[in-house]
Amino acid sequence: MKAWVKAAVQGAACGLMLGLVLLIGGRLWRPQIVGLQAGQPAVTDLVRTKRLELVDERGKVRAVLDMAGKAPLGLHLRDAAGNLRASLDLLGDDPALGLWGAAGKALVSLTTSRLVVADAAGMAHLGSSKLTLGDAAGKTRASLDLAPDGTPNLSLKDAAGNVRTALIVHFNGSPTMGLFDAAGKIVWLAP
Repeated sequence: MKAWVKAAVQGAACGLMLGLVLLIGGRLWRPQIVGLQAGQPAVTDLVRTKRLELVDERGKVRAVLDMAGKAPLGLHLRDAAGNLRASLDLLGDDPALGLWGAAGKALVSLTTSRLVVADAAGMAHLGSSKLTLGDAAGKTRASLDLAPDGTPNLSLKDAAGNVRTALIVHFNGSPTMGLFDAAGKIVWLAP
């Protein structure tokens, strides 16, 4: 067979296949195209994936919803430079929220955890929560803890990370406040 005949047959076969793809593809997508023409957005009933990435107009990842790998279920939001700025994770059944500075340092962290403790009457579910505030260097400067028994504890730290002030309201309702030096020695204590 001559080369030009062979090329013509191959071209006709490719054209026929392309025509079939367009015809079948047009029929498969027609309901969505009609919906779009009528001003209605195309809706998919179900999307299943382990990782979803949202990208900006430059193709840079700005948000990730991830359940893949060893990482916990999480939603992570990034700024235009790609730095993590906000996160919402589910660690087992316990949620954690984080806000991050432009340098990638944690500024705010809110975590909760649930403890299950057996007692004489059966099972009791106790929870604890913690809010931490960090400086631009990522060092925790303030924290508010709520213990499983309901005892709140507020502590303020210096730039080196030493607790300098602590305030506790004990389970029985009595407050305690303490002031500490850089070495951790009590300077003043009010029971």
